[in-house]
Amino acid sequence: MKYIWIFLCSVFLSDAMAENASRWGFDPKDATACLQKAIDSGTRKIVVDNTGSDWLIGPVSLRSGLELVFADGVVVRALPGAFLGRNDCLFQAWDAAGITIRGEGNAVLKMNKGDYQDGSRYQHSEWRHLISLRGCENVVIRDLKLEGSGGDGIYVSTGRQMPGCRNVTIENVIATDHHRQGISVISVDGLRIRNSQFNHTSGTAPAAGIDFEPNSANEWIADCVVENSLFQKNVLGVCISVGALTADSKPVSVQFRDCRFEGGAPVLYSIASRTTTPVKGAVVFERCEFTGAESGVALINNLLAGGFEMKFKDCVLDNRGARGTAIQLSSSLPVDFGGLIFEGTVLKTGNKPVFGFMNLSGGGISATGGDLKLQNNNGEEKLFNFDAFMAANKANPELLNFKTLPLDPEKLKPLAEDGRDAASKRFRGKFKLLQYVEKDKPLTLKFKARQVSKAPLNIQVEVKDAAGVLVDQFRITEPDFSYELKSASSGVRLFEINTGTHTLELASGHPGQAIWADTRTGMFVASGAEFYFLVPAGVETVQVEIMPDVGEPVAAALITPDGKTAASSKAQPNLYQLSAKRNDTSKAEIWKLKFPYVREDFRFRLGAPLPPLVSTAPENILVQK
Repeated sequence: MKYIWIFLCSVFLSDAMAENASRWGFDPKDATACLQKAIDSGTRKIVVDNTGSDWLIGPVSLRSGLELVFADGVVVRALPGAFLGRNDCLFQAWDAAGITIRGEGNAVLKMNKGDYQDGSRYQHSEWRHLISLRGCENVVIRDLKLEGSGGDGIYVSTGRQMPGCRNVTIENVIATDHHRQGISVISVDGLRIRNSQFNHTSGTAPAAGIDFEPNSANEWIADCVVENSLFQKNVLGVCISVGALTADSKPVSVQFRDCRFEGGAPVLYSIASRTTTPVKGAVVFERCEFTGAESGVALINNLLAGGFEMKFKDCVLDNRGARGTAIQLSSSLPVDFGGLIFEGTVLKTGNKPVFGFMNLSGGGISATGGDLKLQNNNGEEKLFNFDAFMAANKANPELLNFKTLPLDPEKLKPLAEDGRDAASKRFRGKFKLLQYVEKDKPLTLKFKARQVSKAPLNIQVEVKDAAGVLVDQFRITEPDFSYELKSASSGVRLFEINTGTHTLELASGHPGQAIWADTRTGMFVASGAEFYFLVPAGVETVQVEIMPDVGEPVAAALITPDGKTAASSKAQPNLYQLSAKRNDTSKAEIWKLKFPYVREDFRFRLGAPLPPLVSTAPENILVQK
């Protein structure tokens, strides 16, 4: 009896402390100020009451110790013309604790996704979230419809004081028609999602129903459980992209139980690691169904033996309507792919291939297997033979042992006195440009930048001297860009360039100019690209490594000084090497590396004992002193 009395008293006190938001005023044209005043008042429970008109608001900040209730029939809508800031969110909380955001009956929180996608009205952004939690603890979001954000329906991430959120519960939420994700989980320790839906996400990559994607190794994807939820008609059903985490990070722990994933290209997409020291832990799908695949049920990259395990337990994977292979595996790291486990799971093959493996590193497949039943279109079942699959995909020592020659930029000089303008094709990602400059003799480097995504151009460049000391830095934000290089001493300058998602071409050539291709140098839509490189006297074997991006084959050829093809390959989807031997090694020669066909993205590097330097014209080549 005593406990019933205490409960009734707590309910009474809670209701007594509640206030309608309209007590602080209501402006049907812009209710931002009154709602913010209500929240800032310190009243524990604020009810956004039904005034008969939508609550049109700009960005609103939440605080600790707040219960924000949206009454039945209430529609809170983003104010048209507001949210011009690229990070403006409808509701945002920083470093707060004890927040409940809930609806009663039919309550809707809505943004204007189409407006934010209009480049003539808004600067491109993928961060105009509907509810953003940054470094928050003990948060509940329930009984709401979340629609049409310019970013994510819900964003869970790092704050100023804590590298993530703790104890977040999401129940009975329908998140639909968001620009980037239904929900993005960047960093959290303790997440419960129940009885919810994340549907119709489209606009910018990855466009997943749910995306687990930390930004740094000190963030968390820990103690996450998603139950009895639907992910429907998203570009990707579920994304597990934890490559930023390492073996020193908190182990991954994600469990999906009794969930349904309908549609996606593919339904499941994963980048498990970007390092050979992967994060530990487990991602488990239990009693889940994957259906409506467009290009395959799953694409899993860099799941490494010795890292976290991905398990499918008592699941149904339906590939019957897909165009290709059911489960596509790939690895771009020089260790074995492994840790993919099946238990009591059925794969409806649609008479398509079951597994594909794109070997982008030389590593093989190990520590993969279990109980996977294959069901054909006639309903006949058989077990998949994992032993045979692993035996057919062993590590390739030749690819794994590819080495590059170390170089000292202080010991480089131009081969010729006069260079030649020869524009390059499009580089993408991080690459290194070397340029020799004579004392007090300026030269102008010209670049041409191109947008690939909708994000504005913002290509970062650091300029270092031959000893690696930073001497300048700049950003390329326009399609045509020139940089004047001048030095008080002669020598090589190193340009470390990061194009992000965009691309950059060299539009001018000078003597002593080269791409430093000791690491995998990325290019984009570069069919016909040609590079010249020096084969020093005494070098017998000319060797180049070509690494396509996943599903994007590339062809390459090595051309001798007399124009003959010494080695070539048709377009391949896997990592490969071109190798050719010289009969006469008594003199140095200039060879050409050519890429006749490129689907989209690829990377390349030159193998030892070649100096890993390529130039757009033979006159521009750098050589060792």
